[in-house]
Amino acid sequence: PNIDHNTHLFYVYSSLNYGKPVFVDLEDHFPISIFSGTSHCAAINDEGSILFISKTMLEKNETVPQLFKLPNNEKATCIACCNDFLFATSENGRLYSCPKVENSFTEFVMVVGIQCSRFIQVSGISNHCLALTSEGKVYGYGSDNQNQLGIHHKKLKEFNKLAELEKLNSFEISQVSAGDFRSVFVTKDGQAIACGLANFGELFINTKTTFDFDIIIKTDCKYCFTGCGISYAFMNCDPPIHNPNCPISYK
Repeated sequence: PNIDHNTHLFYVYSSLNYGKPVFVDLEDHFPISIFSGTSHCAAINDEGSILFISKTMLEKNETVPQLFKLPNNEKATCIACCNDFLFATSENGRLYSCPKVENSFTEFVMVVGIQCSRFIQVSGISNHCLALTSEGKVYGYGSDNQNQLGIHHKKLKEFNKLAELEKLNSFEISQVSAGDFRSVFVTKDGQAIACGLANFGELFINTKTTFDFDIIIKTDCKYCFTGCGISYAFMNCDPPIHNPNCPISYK
């Protein structure tokens, strides 16, 4: 379709449609925030529902998003679009997960067993996910094969339950970003902390090995994002910048 004054949502993947944008059929939905992943992406509409689209769907010429509603009609605020699982936070601070079953995602269920007042952000694009609570605690899920969770377990390289990243408890974490093989954490006082693989300078450090919770920016960092082989940071933003993959507020 032609670009006009209406809201459009499109998906871009290098090996799909020769890298050209594929327009998503929004029907009557109005997206207000977008969340990207290496293979999947999602949007939250103005009713708090999740519009999910994947490379597999578009390869089958399915351009209508899969619609998810969180249990009890809670409004979604943030989504992590990982390869084999999805996570979402709700307006009420609950955390929900949706694993891939037989190559498809079916429904979100509430994550239980974590003692915290509320979850305020999730982040993930590939094989690991980070979840942040209002108390500043960070939990990790998924792959730690490149120390992207910073756990450094002697045997375990895959975590199928949320594990608290206790090494970060000495910091006041305000934002998290999970890339493909790396993670970035922003503190309330403007530091950026990172762990994982950065062999091509993706985390502003040139190293051939993985590293463990190094401070990569010492002051004035407002927002940091890490993705597939790239990271960027915003410092001293005035006015503030709103980015994709950030939690939204309905107030």
